Amino acid sequence: QKTQKEQQKLERKRQKEEREAEKKRLKQIQEVNKIKGNKLEICRELIVDVSNDLSSKSLVDYLRDNPKYNYMTINTFQHDIPNIIKWRRKVTAEWDDELCAFMPIPEKIQDESFVLIYFDVSEFIKLIKDDNLSENINRLRETFINKKLVILIEGYENYCRKRKTQINRNFTDAVRLGIEDHDVEDMETTRVPTKKKKKNYEQEPDLEEVEEKFLWLQIIAKCLIIHTKDFEDTVETIGILSTDIATIPYKNRNCDLNFWVEGQVRVGTGSSDTWLRMLQEIQLVTEPVARGIINIYPTVKSLYDAYKKCLTREEAESLLSFVEVILSFSC
Repeated sequence: QKTQKEQQKLERKRQKEEREAEKKRLKQIQEVNKIKGNKLEICRELIVDVSNDLSSKSLVDYLRDNPKYNYMTINTFQHDIPNIIKWRRKVTAEWDDELCAFMPIPEKIQDESFVLIYFDVSEFIKLIKDDNLSENINRLRETFINKKLVILIEGYENYCRKRKTQINRNFTDAVRLGIEDHDVEDMETTRVPTKKKKKNYEQEPDLEEVEEKFLWLQIIAKCLIIHTKDFEDTVETIGILSTDIATIPYKNRNCDLNFWVEGQVRVGTGSSDTWLRMLQEIQLVTEPVARGIINIYPTVKSLYDAYKKCLTREEAESLLSFVEVILSFSC
């Protein structure tokens, strides 16, 4: 009898541990499937690796000090190729197609598919002038296999403006010189003509050739090109780009707004099913999240009334933060 009681005690203990483990697992699932409407919170997952060449230009300090981007982890590293930025992510959940939800996993660091290469416009123009651009880009593609190259060029707009100004000035000077030479011939002066001094400068590629190189980068090399005005604009652009990269996994999970196309309207079978489908049209709301919302707010009006009762914006933004995700084995 004593042995039987001990076995029953052990069985109750085992069942209790199983219930606690299941409760903990469900809590983790709820946590990783919370509605992620705040980009800053999503940015906590992102690691931005900046090469030492760029970090010396105060780029890292700016990102770390900016409240919009300091949620991200900013690291510096040494690389044979100068002026590059790459991204990694702290992954704590993976998407389950069967459950249509994120499932928690042990944290791992995963490389993102983008690599950014920074060029000052003078460096970029020199590559074109020396006919080294394609060789340089091909070397980057070989180094970063299966990565999407982002080419950031700083100062091109200002460079174009200066070049056009110089072209107009040269044209004006040439016209003036032609008029002066014509007047001298008419006067039949005996003054010995002096030779016009040529400007001593390195010939740069014309703007049409530069634009052709941009087309080659986009169409043939499959690069994304970003132009910035100055270093401050460059840093801000990198911050915005990092934020967008952070949201990619969630954009791919029912996050893009579905535009109406004839013959492809999602029709509900009843009021509850229609409300379920309506919620899924909202960015970052998957089917399990929508079911959790409906479990508390079964109609549009009930959710509307709940929002009306919120006294502050913060209260409204956190209204759905504690919604329990309801998993289903059919999407």
